Amino acid sequence: MDKKITAIIVVIIVIIAAAAAYMALGNGGSDDNSSAAHAIDLDGVEASEDNVLNGTYSISRNLVLVTMGEPTGNVAAFLSYVMSEEGQTILGEEFVKLTEFETEIAPSESGQRTIALGGSTSLSETADKLAAAYMEKYPFMTVTVQGGGSGAGESQCVSGEFDIGMLSRDLSDSGRADGLVDHMIGQDGVAVIANVEGVEGLTTAQVAQIFSGEITNWSQVGGPDQSIQVVIREDGSGTRDCFDSAMEGVDEDFVSTQNAVTCQSTGLVISNVQSTAGSIGYISIGQLANL
Repeated sequence: MDKKITAIIVVIIVIIAAAAAYMALGNGGSDDNSSAAHAIDLDGVEASEDNVLNGTYSISRNLVLVTMGEPTGNVAAFLSYVMSEEGQTILGEEFVKLTEFETEIAPSESGQRTIALGGSTSLSETADKLAAAYMEKYPFMTVTVQGGGSGAGESQCVSGEFDIGMLSRDLSDSGRADGLVDHMIGQDGVAVIANVEGVEGLTTAQVAQIFSGEITNWSQVGGPDQSIQVVIREDGSGTRDCFDSAMEGVDEDFVSTQNAVTCQSTGLVISNVQSTAGSIGYISIGQLANL
């Protein structure tokens, strides 16, 4: 009996040691495990909030709320809250704040008590926080938030489904022609992120060539001999619009490769890049902390 117990203990020790070795080596000791996803410097400039503000980082965008015509009543009151110091403190947790704040106007209990926001998924999380803080401050108010992308923010504000559309880009000419009025609430930058070792910076031209499919291996830009998997956002995304516009600045014929993986949100881009060795994508600079 003692020998059997000793044998069992030995087996257990061996199993534990093997498991520890497996964890230490990653996936069984192979050398193809993915490296950590990280932000790529662009033209020698770090993707950071400060560099968006000082204008040195080239992929940046305005954050805009739109209304059908000039806002009035409690819709105008909520907008004043977003652009007040209190609202901008919340927005500044993820994005770049306005340099000047507005004076907040309190909503009226006799006015419109429900305000519907919708659009940019990049703005959705911050909009949820703004809505929660506003409803806590004014319990008679209800503020709802939906996603759908910046395109939906425009179109569904025109249709009346949203009182306020959320755009992570400038208002389009067609939206303005439909009667939408824009209200800038902050700024953001689009960071290029990659899951590859040995590549810390790229030029905008190289990024355009990668995302168009002209460059398909990291060795072509000084990295390892590893295939590149491109990850992009969906049509109508403000993040994609901002990124594509920057790429068109160096290649007027820029079009994302058909071999790209398309994601419907910033979170999905991050998870795809993190889980796929050799991949590259783009996200809001404010989301870099989630890498």
